[in-house]
Amino acid sequence: MDTGVVTPAKTNNAGLFEADFLIPGHYSITADAAGFKKLLRTGLVLEISGRIQVDLRMEVGSVSESVTVTGATPVLETTNGSTGRVIERKELEELPVGQLNPMNMAILSTDVMFEGLSTTSRIDSNGGNSEYRTMGGMGYNEYTYDGVPLTAITGQPGFTPSSDMVDEMKLQTSNFDAQTGFTAGVSISMTSKGGTNGYHGSLSDQMYQTRWNATPFFTRLAWLNGIKNGTVAPNTPEQAAGQQNTFGTTLGGPVRIPKLYDGKNKLFFYFVYSGIRQNTLGTTNSGNGLNYTVPQTSWWNGDFSALQKVNPTLYTIYDPSTGTLVNGHVTRAPFPGNVIPQARITDPLVPFYKKIYPTPNNVPGIATAEGLNDCHA
Repeated sequence: MDTGVVTPAKTNNAGLFEADFLIPGHYSITADAAGFKKLLRTGLVLEISGRIQVDLRMEVGSVSESVTVTGATPVLETTNGSTGRVIERKELEELPVGQLNPMNMAILSTDVMFEGLSTTSRIDSNGGNSEYRTMGGMGYNEYTYDGVPLTAITGQPGFTPSSDMVDEMKLQTSNFDAQTGFTAGVSISMTSKGGTNGYHGSLSDQMYQTRWNATPFFTRLAWLNGIKNGTVAPNTPEQAAGQQNTFGTTLGGPVRIPKLYDGKNKLFFYFVYSGIRQNTLGTTNSGNGLNYTVPQTSWWNGDFSALQKVNPTLYTIYDPSTGTLVNGHVTRAPFPGNVIPQARITDPLVPFYKKIYPTPNNVPGIATAEGLNDCHA
């Protein structure tokens, strides 16, 4: 009903009909047959991964006569025995969804709990977004978006859409049917929003200010120990100042080209943009700031020779263009000196990323020999 798109269906000899591949939303059904009054059933709501059974009772009469039945979809689900709940668009739009991350809504299901940190639940933190458990944490979770598998080999979501992109979410925790049989954890299905016959848009921004939040216990403990042993100046704040802004904008509606094309009831568009901006946000056990891992300066030039001193077995880089068969196994030759020749670095995006990545500062005691946590902000 939101788009005006019509899906025709025809009954068989037993009077049964089926309409497949419908998108979630509000629907009405019109039925007509010779010798019967035309029937209109409204008030039907199809949820994500849902299947509803609608019994139509037609009365004998002329086709020119009509009967309108208005009623909500039956509350009782009779087509499958799975447990969980559906997070509807109204909830995603009106409830305070932290960091515009729809995964944060999973805990609305009574049998789902979140084991991660609030600072790791951003839409760009796929690891943090996998920290949902059910049934005692047994098994990986499974994620789908518009029916497409979204689960990485590590059990994390390969991509986390912002809440502005999601129309509905369905959480299933047990008694899965055959289409959801790849996990013993939580099955999280999402459908994307789409345009309708009316133009709609939104603009949002969420700000997280570090100083407005209580200092985490272990951060304050590290600060106190630093004051005590003299490694932290007495006037140093307990946690770093800074803020994070998570913002987004949307616009959707029918495709219209003046005097050429009108997409009402036929073709629609939906545009979403989400962004994150932060300045020294959060704290670490070192007292202040965040630790990041960024490429070392030499790595951009293909020079990984320093890693040979750390662990030559683990960090030797082999030339993929070489290969010989030895005792039934393919072996490859390492790059001389563990340095990739400049002529082999042909990706045109390397200069682009080199400009936007910060330069590592390798703070002693924080950065590791292999380059982890080499940028302390």
